[in-house]
Formats: sequence, C-alpha cells, structure tokens
Amino acid sequence: MKEKLLQLIENEDKKNPYTDSQLSKMLGMTRSNVTILRKKLNIDDSRIRRMGLLVSDISSMMRSQSSIITITEKLKEKGYEISKNSVAQIISEHNLRGNLHENIQPKVKQESTNYEEVSVKNKGSGNVFESIIGWNGSLRNKVEQAKAAVLYPPNGLHTLIIGATGVGKSHMAEVMHKFALIVRDKRAESLPFVVFNCADYSENPQLLLSQLFGYVKGAFTGAVEDKAGLVDSASGGILFLDEVHRLPSEGQEILFQLIDKGHYRRLGDTNITRRADVMIIAATSEDIETNLLTTFRRRIPMVIELPKLEERDLDEKYDIIINFFRNEAQRIKKPLLITRNVLRDLLFYKCTGNIGQLRSDVQVVCARGLLSYITTGSTEEAITIDTEFLPSHVIQDTSYNKTSRAEIERIVHRDITIDIDYEDTEFKAQENSAYDFQENIYKDIENQYIYYKEQGCKDEDIEEVISENLENKIKDMIDIINANKYKYKKVDIESIVGKKVVDTVQKMMKIAQEEIDHIDDTLYYCLATHINATINRIRNGQKIFNPKLDYVRDHYIIEYALAEKMIEEVKNNYAIDIPEEEIAFIAMYISNYTKNSDRATNKVGVVIMTHGSIASGMANVANTLLGVDHVRSVEMSLDEKPEEAFERALNAVVEADSGKGVLILVDMGSLETFGNRITRKTGVRTLTVGRVDTLMALDATRMALLPEANLSYISKVLQEDKMIMVGENNQGIDRINSKKESIVVTICFTGEGMAKTLGEMITKEIESFGKKIKVISMRLIDSKKIEERIKELKNKYNLLAIVGTVNVYEPGVAFAYASDILKEEGLKSFADAIRQKIYDLEYVDDSGVAESLFKEEIIYMNKEIATKDEAIKFMCSDMLIKGYINESYLDGVLQRESMCPTFTENLLAIPHGYCEDVIKPGVGIMIPKDPVDWGNGRFVSIILLLALNDEAKDEFQWIYKIITDREIVKKIKNQNSSRKIVEIFNSKRKEFV
Repeated sequence: MKEKLLQLIENEDKKNPYTDSQLSKMLGMTRSNVTILRKKLNIDDSRIRRMGLLVSDISSMMRSQSSIITITEKLKEKGYEISKNSVAQIISEHNLRGNLHENIQPKVKQESTNYEEVSVKNKGSGNVFESIIGWNGSLRNKVEQAKAAVLYPPNGLHTLIIGATGVGKSHMAEVMHKFALIVRDKRAESLPFVVFNCADYSENPQLLLSQLFGYVKGAFTGAVEDKAGLVDSASGGILFLDEVHRLPSEGQEILFQLIDKGHYRRLGDTNITRRADVMIIAATSEDIETNLLTTFRRRIPMVIELPKLEERDLDEKYDIIINFFRNEAQRIKKPLLITRNVLRDLLFYKCTGNIGQLRSDVQVVCARGLLSYITTGSTEEAITIDTEFLPSHVIQDTSYNKTSRAEIERIVHRDITIDIDYEDTEFKAQENSAYDFQENIYKDIENQYIYYKEQGCKDEDIEEVISENLENKIKDMIDIINANKYKYKKVDIESIVGKKVVDTVQKMMKIAQEEIDHIDDTLYYCLATHINATINRIRNGQKIFNPKLDYVRDHYIIEYALAEKMIEEVKNNYAIDIPEEEIAFIAMYISNYTKNSDRATNKVGVVIMTHGSIASGMANVANTLLGVDHVRSVEMSLDEKPEEAFERALNAVVEADSGKGVLILVDMGSLETFGNRITRKTGVRTLTVGRVDTLMALDATRMALLPEANLSYISKVLQEDKMIMVGENNQGIDRINSKKESIVVTICFTGEGMAKTLGEMITKEIESFGKKIKVISMRLIDSKKIEERIKELKNKYNLLAIVGTVNVYEPGVAFAYASDILKEEGLKSFADAIRQKIYDLEYVDDSGVAESLFKEEIIYMNKEIATKDEAIKFMCSDMLIKGYINESYLDGVLQRESMCPTFTENLLAIPHGYCEDVIKPGVGIMIPKDPVDWGNGRFVSIILLLALNDEAKDEFQWIYKIITDREIVKKIKNQNSSRKIVEIFNSKRKEFV
C-alpha cells in the first residue's frame, strides 16, 4: 500500500494534487488512514504540495495583471482548479506584491491590530480571563480564540466549546460574557447572558420551541397569553446552549434560521417575523462529528476545545487545587491546614472527571475534615485536612513514579495553611454538573450535628450517621456521572490481569491515541486481557498461532505499523520476544476498535450455560469489562427438567448467531449435550467447551469479538491454554477427586512401542519438576471394548488425560495426539497442564482455594521490624522455605513496591509479586510491634503479603472487602493469636462471598 500511495502521488497532476479523500477512494482505505500513512511517509498535504508551483505562477502573473479575477482566470487556463478566494488568501499569506489594485492585508496582522485597538480603548479588558488558571499557559490559545469570537463584529462569532465533562466549558462561556461587557462597555441588563440546558427538552421539540422562541396566545392548550422566549431575553447578548448534543435533529434544525439570519417566529405566530441579535455559545462533552448535524456544525465557525486535566501541567493543577481549598475555606469560614500528603495525592491521582471531579473531591475532603473538627470538639484555629479524609478512589489511583517524584517535591514540599481573607480567583468547574455538591453541604453537617446532639446521641454515633449521609451523597453523585456507562473502572481489570499488564497497556493506548484520533475505549480492556494471555503463553512455551498473519500484514498496513510500535512496550517491560503473529493480533484489535470502522461486523457468538445462578454473572463480567453486549447466558436450576432448559438454550444460541457459529461454555452435566442437539435442530454450528470459569469466559469473548476469528481458531487456543477437549463432540471435563490416585492413559493399536514411549516421555517431563504421575498404556486391539476399560479406570483413578495415535472421544477427558506430544513444545505444554491438575488435587479441596490461603504458619505476630524492605524480605524468606513461592517472587514484590507502594485507605499494606512465581497460594500476615513507614509518610500496622496465583486470583475480591472494612481491620490489629486471625478471615469470607 505504501508503494501504491507513493506511485499515485508521483504521477498526480502537480497543479491539482490528490486530496486525502480522493486517495482514500483510489486505495480503498479510510481517509484518516490515508492521512496517517501520508504523514508517516513525510508527504505534505495536497495544498502544500502544489503551493510552490502555484505561488510561482501567481507571482509572475502579478507583474502584468491588475486584478484577482484576471489572475484566477489565467490560472484556470493553465489547468489549475482554484477559486478567487483561494487566490486572494495565497496573496495575503505570502505577502505577494505586484500591480494589484485591490488592497489585501494579511489576515493575521489585521486581527492583531483589532486586539491592540480594543486593548488601548478598554484598559484591563483582558483581566477577566486572568481569573482562569492557565490563561497564559495551557489555555492561552483557547483564551485568544474566545477573545476573537467576542470581538468579531457586529455581535460576535457563534462559538462551540467542546471538551470532556468537568473541564470548565460553562465557566469559559461566562467569562466570555464578562469580556463582552467590558469591551462593548455595556451593563449586564443591556448585554444579557441567558443559559438554556438542551437536555431538559431533548425529547419534546414543541416544548423546545416554546421555551426558546416563546409563543402567542392560543398556540396550544393552556397558552392563554403571549409569552416571550429565551431568544427574546438574550437579544443583544449571548445565548448559551449547554449540552447541545442532547438536542435532537429537529431541535438543531429549528435554530438554523436564527443562526443564519437572526430571525425567528414565536410558536403559533404565522405572520410576524421577529429579530434577535444574539451570539450563540454552545457546549458539549460528546464527539461533535457523531452527535451534531453537519449542517449545524458548519453554522458555528469558532470551535474551542478545552483540554483534560491530565493534559495540563502540574503547576496549573496545583493552583487549581489551592484555589478550590480557598473557596471551601470561605464557605466554611475557617482556615484550613492542608498536609502535603493530601496535596500530593490530589495533585497526582488520575482524576477522570477532570476539574469538576477535582472540585468535588476537595469538597468531600473538607466536609469530612469539618465533621471530624466538630465531633472531636477541636479548639484549634484551623481545620486540619489529612489523608484519612481523602475519598478512597484518590488514594487507590495515586501512583508516584520516578520521573515525576522530583517535580512533585518541587511543587509540594510543605503543609499549606489557607486563610479566609484572600481574593478569590473565581476559577470554577462547569456549573450544576454532577460533580457539584450543594452549596450548603457544610451547613447541613453542622445542623445534623446539633440535631443529633440535642437528641442525646453520642459523638461517635453522630459521626457514623453523618458520615453515612455524606457517603450516600458521594455515591449519588457518582451514580449520576456513571449513568448509562457500560464499563468497569480500570482498577477492576487490574485485579484480573495485574498492575504490570495494566501499566503496559496504558502506554500502548497512549501510542495508539497519538496516531489515531477515534479509538473506542473498549480496545483498552481487550488489549489488557489479550496481552496477559499472550505473556502467559510465551512464558509457558506455547506457540502463538494466527492464521490471518499474511492477510493482516498486506491489508492492515497502518494498523500493523502502529501495532509494531505498541508491542515494543511489551518487549521492554517483560524482556521477551514477541512473534509477528502477535503483532497481527494487535493490528486486528486496532482495526476493530477504531471508531466508525467499516470492517465486517459478523462475530462468533458466545453463550454461557451453567447450573444455578452463575452464568449471568460470568456473562455480565465479560460484557462489562469488554464494553460489549455480546455474551448471552442460560441458567438451569437444579430441579429443572433438561428439556425446559434446552428450549431456552436453543433460543439463546439462535439469537447469538450472526453467521459464524456459536461458542457454548458450560459447567457440567446435561448441558454438555445441548450443543450437538441445537446444531442438528437449527443448523447453527456450535462448539462446546467444558469447565467454564470467569477467566475462560473473558478470553473466549475477547477472541470472539474479532471479526477475523472463527470457531476453529478459538477451539485451538482454548485447547492449548486449558487442556480442555473441545469440538462439536465435546462433553466437558470430569471433576477431579483428591482422594484418588491420578493417571494418564496412553493408547496405540498394540499397547507397545508408541504407547510406552509416550508414557516414558510424560513421566520424565513431569517428574523433572518434583511431581509423580502414573501412566497406564492401553491397546486398541483387545477383546474388551476400550470404552469399558476407560470407565473402569475412571472409577478407580483420577483420569487426567488420554494421549494416543487415535482419538477415542471419551466424554469428560482431555485428549492430546501423540504427534503433538512428540514435539518438544507440545510435551512441555501437556506436562504443564498435568502438573497444574496435580496441584489442584494437592491444594484444592471441596471448599476451594480460600480455606487454604490463611494458615498460622505464615502469620507473624508482634515482630520487631524497622523498615519496609526488612518486612518484605523476612516474609518472603519464610514463605519460600515453606514452599509458597519461588526465589523470583521477592524481586517481583520489590519491583512493584518501587514503582508504587500498595496500601489501603486504612493504611494496611498489601505488597504482592507476580502470579507465575507462586507455587501454592497463601496470604502472609505480619503485625509489627511498631508501625512501619511504607513510603510517602504512610505508617502501616498490618502487612498482608499476597501470594496468589491464577487459581486463587478471584479470592482477592472478598479479601479486599475485608481489609477495607475499618472495624474488621481494627479487630485483626488487636489480636494476639494467629489462630484467631485465621478464624476472622475464614468466618468473614462466608459473609462476603
């Protein structure tokens, strides 16, 4: 594709070069991809490519021609496709001189002169924008745009302010109005600022009309008199349309006449056309390309895009934080002493809701500080704001790193006292946003305290009640923000794949977003689960298979080149080689999750079927984490007849099928037979996989979402990853019994030669890791049927797998072909799977992994520990000796802690290494004699060393609930018996799970 693009441009008409739109049609690519490829090849756009030749021709013509019209006609005669306006613009931009009668001034200089004139005329007019933090920094260009829009005669340029929720769009509009009052030397009543929230009337165009334009008597039932609308109220000033994306198409079209001609009619008035001289400022947090009509966008000449908080420098963010604290000090009417730890955390946490959320978080901190100040009866002059008052998401999202630590220390090096006698800079977030608290939140706290005190309640009870009310306010706010958002937070995916993978994928996403404008957020979640699976496969010596490699390399040129850059992050972070097949996968994901992608949409369907209420939960997790609505679920109650469940399963499969078949994930029993029956009855191709769990559901869904994936490919990957027999004839995997001896059966026609060779290879490979396995050789040519002999073995042993030259298709037993085992990588993968099954038998009893996580032998009471490193090394050393972890685990813990100290809001440390370095899962618990400094001035009293592997990873959810419960943590801290601590965790698990 590169060569074809170069050839097209080399042979193009130099006077009329191909535009990116024209090239996209010739190459069969999207315009955005053509632009990316062109930039990558360092090729200028069509305008610049012809500029040199065009300027030369215009210059020569200007020596003899005296008008732009004549020059334009001459250029057209020479073969140029060009307009008079374009010629005039080029003459202006390049400051060309000749015999022209027209007096053309460079556009930029003219604007500059206008600014200077206004500045001289209205001294101090720019001060109003100085109230915005960053006005001469990251927002400098935005402020200049805003000034230009207001200054444009006669009433200003219609303006669209865009940006994420909470970046300050409403405030920018308000400041533009204040600027207009100054430069036009008018009072507010003669230059009004009228706000209209489009969301309030998005579903009712008639009501929208009546509110905006007013109505005449009799226009509708209830219209008993004439009434002016908001447009009439805004005449001579500014009409601010907030959340303009919520206007339906009809609503946007209604505004056309007002924007174009300044004319409008009241609802019901067919005779009188009214005039309103208004400047329209609209604001939206959504993508204007997809949420606003093209015809509406064209009518708004000025677009101001405000940056996210994370795109602004730390100095500006610090100023914003301090200003918010000043505002709260004014409202509380008390000085505030803010500790540097609070300032650090607020400065560096990932504030996804931008300035609006930051403002809310500052309010939460101050509200909690005030509550503590009142209930403790403090006599201090200032309210101390410390880390205990921070919202939990601020602490959890804070991650200091080496590159920013020095910068943070430069900005925040001491505690700050905020007095109440200061001049407010008036920096505000978007007004009336979901992030705003009520103005009287602090008064509410005081009133509630007085009320409960009068009722005779104790201070600790009052604090608990008011805290709960405050938490509910916070939750309500968050619910509003997250309404209709079909995604988990990134912290949830982190609990599944680990922080290292998440950090790697975030860097990959940053690379992708720098080159492609519109990437669906779902790509993040798919990449996280996919990269995690890839790393595990490579480390386990499993081959990565991608049948579409050549096709992707040839047809997804842009995506493949981008994937090569992104995969470098994986190579660097994990020090492993990544094959081309994996690069092709990343390219496929990029292609599929680029917004507005026109790739094929047919995908493999996924249906999860289980006994009891399990399937819907798995489906919900898979759908939510991957941001889709793709997975369906069928749940069969234990007393339900199979035929009743079968009908529901059949309907689910038919709904899930889009032409590429359906993957059925089941747990056990009669559900394992549904796939074949559904295929015979409906013709929908199905593939059934047994022993489904949440991670399998995630992996299967991730693969099924790729348009290029098919059932055969998914079958191959799942079979290698889980050693599960998959196929149209699959019947699932039998449950294992820890009380039976485990075996592997090898089969060939004679029972000699091949079967024995396979047995020796398997035994040797497994025993090299200190495990033992019994291998039984069988032959196909025997008087007794093979099915009967296998049944006898299954009654006596745990039959883990069958290896042979011929597949005997035994339901519930994994099968591997002899030809695969004879290959080194195949033998290793098989042995890894068998060793894992042996581990399951040794460490997983009927109650699951959880009961074995907490043991007295790895609980360390009243230890004299001086430093964080000493605590980690002591626990790792002991757990290494006792067989929980390998020698590499300590390095993983220290590496993670150096990047980001891990502790909860209760100041309980939770250091952990990598899953692959865990031999058997366990949670080490240390209660040091004295609190230990865990970094950043945090002292912890309890340390949990989480040695969790893939089998135990899901257990972290209930462990986290326990360790974030203040009362439980206090109870653990006060214990002097390791047995009691084990009992607390095991008993609480039953409550939380």
